[in-house]
Amino acid sequence: MHSHRGKNKRQDLRKKKMGGPNDQASQIASVLGNIEQLNGSNYASWKEKLEVTLALLDIDYALHKDPPVEPKPEDENYEVLKKEYDEEKTKWSVSNRKCIMIIRSSIIDTIRGAIPDTQSVRDYLTKIEVGG
Repeated sequence: MHSHRGKNKRQDLRKKKMGGPNDQASQIASVLGNIEQLNGSNYASWKEKLEVTLALLDIDYALHKDPPVEPKPEDENYEVLKKEYDEEKTKWSVSNRKCIMIIRSSIIDTIRGAIPDTQSVRDYLTKIEVGG
């Protein structure tokens, strides 16, 4: 019976050393906690902390890149271009979705409700900057 407990302890220690999903989640939560809520009077400091946080989480790709343009079937090397496009589109879409989610969660309700939804994080930040 004691050997069973020992085995569980070893498994627990291994999980801690490997930095399992719970470690990653708590690190992300900690980093996100550093973003102050946008309240109308703190735009500059909010945006700076937001950009640093998105960069640290390595999800700021869509902030710096336009969405990829799908190649046309008549384009030379279409198959290669299409494969590159699909990979780029996935990378951009994941980054875009995560950035918008984080940004929306860092804005007080009254401001968030006044900002129209957009298709890209860059457009969303522009709407915030100009006041909706």
